Amino acid sequence: MPIRSTQKVVDLLKRELGTARAELADYIEAAEAAPESEQGEGSSGYETWFAAVNLQRHMERQVDAVEAALRRAEAGSYGICETCGETIGADRLHVLPFTTHCIGCANQASAGR
Repeated sequence: MPIRSTQKVVDLLKRELGTARAELADYIEAAEAAPESEQGEGSSGYETWFAAVNLQRHMERQVDAVEAALRRAEAGSYGICETCGETIGADRLHVLPFTTHCIGCANQASAGR
C-alpha cells in the first residue's frame, strides 16, 4: 500500500529539490563573492576554506539524493527500503523524504560502521 499518492510524493520531492538547489546556488554565490580578506590566509583561512568545501559537498549530495528520490517516485519504487525491500515508515519519510533505507536497516548500517 503506497504511503502517499505518487503525485504528492513527486510534488514534495520537487519542492525539496528546488530548496536544495537554491541553497547550494546561494552558498556558491556568497563564497565566490567573499572578499579575499574573508577567505583568509594561513591556518584559519584553510579551516574556513575546508569547511566551505565540506558544506558545498554536503549540499551537492543532498541535491543528488532528492533527484534520486524523485526518480524512484516516478518509477513507483519510492518508500521501499533498498536493503530489505520493506516499506519505509511514513514518519521517517516525512523527516527524510529522500531516504533509501528503513529505520531498522539504517540503524544496522550505523552500528556496523
